Amino acid sequence: MDAPIALSSISIHQENPAQSTNNVREYIVPDHGLPRFKVRRFWPWKRIFSSSVDKGHAYQDIVKKLEDYPGGYPRFSAFLDSEEDLMIFRRFGTLHSRLLLHKQDQLRVLETTIEQMDAEDHRTVDARRYLMSREWNDRRVDDAMAMRKRVLEDVEQKLLEYGKLLLQTRQILALTKPSSYDVQNVWNYIGNEKPFVEAESLYILMKDDLVSLSPGTESALVNRFIEDFLSNLCE
Repeated sequence: MDAPIALSSISIHQENPAQSTNNVREYIVPDHGLPRFKVRRFWPWKRIFSSSVDKGHAYQDIVKKLEDYPGGYPRFSAFLDSEEDLMIFRRFGTLHSRLLLHKQDQLRVLETTIEQMDAEDHRTVDARRYLMSREWNDRRVDDAMAMRKRVLEDVEQKLLEYGKLLLQTRQILALTKPSSYDVQNVWNYIGNEKPFVEAESLYILMKDDLVSLSPGTESALVNRFIEDFLSNLCE
């Protein structure tokens, strides 16, 4: 039988000028502390939006709890979004390298083809002029003109793809690696809640391939220190 979930009580002031300033609404929020490891406590709800209306009307946030999301990927996605330190994903470094190598060699072949075509034109005096002017080359009516045009168009397309992937890979490599603490928190949630099948949950164990979307700011480090300190006091 599953262990009972501890409940934490929080009080939220309702901003309503028409009501007393002592008006306080109390919410009971499940505490998802995980039994096997020491983990941080997360508020299991996410603020969707806030909007203010006429000054004479009440202001109230619309919130969603984790339990409001269907189990599986929907709820697990909400859990990751509950705190930026949990936004941990694979960078697929090997696949990026494989694609870059593949596209690189495609360009090598096209480069060799163009060099061979240029060498062929350089052998005859009449054809050398085509190497001296793009406009003259475009006016050619032989097969060499059509072929060079097709090759250059292919080069353009593959260079754009290669350059885009190259810059994307550089951006991904610049991302920071997650801390073991944050990885453990995600793994604890997966182990306790079992949001999806085993094969799809093992990504979090790919330590050398994980990146964090969290900026790793100083405030985040301070928050983690405070959470650890309070957690130790509660033990």
